[in-house]
Amino acid sequence: MTDSNGVVARIAVSRTGTRFVVTDARGAPLCVARRSWWRLPTRWHATGPDGTPLLMARTRGITRTSAEVHLQRGGRLLVRGSAWRRDFRVTDEHGDVVLTAAPRSSALSLRPYDYAVQQVPGKLHVAEVVAIVHIWRTTMKEESATASVGALAGAAATL
Repeated sequence: MTDSNGVVARIAVSRTGTRFVVTDARGAPLCVARRSWWRLPTRWHATGPDGTPLLMARTRGITRTSAEVHLQRGGRLLVRGSAWRRDFRVTDEHGDVVLTAAPRSSALSLRPYDYAVQQVPGKLHVAEVVAIVHIWRTTMKEESATASVGALAGAAATL
């Protein structure tokens, strides 16, 4: 993850995709997140650098176009995306937008889930932003892969 000044965070994803570790530009830990083994609803739990709970995110809906995020420090956020577009927004419990993300490349690029993220200053900590964006990114990649496999299976069945 980068900003105009350079690297903000580095994300290392486990081979299974059920866990990721985030470090800052100097290599200091920011957060660790892991996904529950049960797929529906998908739950992610993130902890801070000292192992204390940071947030819990749970996807909602059949097509997983939204997610509810509970911040450990208090507050509930709603992530809303689209089944057709790759952008998303995060609102607080009052409906105020605290973060938006738009794709930086086309859907046909090698990096279709590369986002340009903007946040309202002072609303979220860096670890929370990185965890939320990466959880959503992972969820959308999985949904896209599932839809592609389903479309291929449907096409094969009609042959």
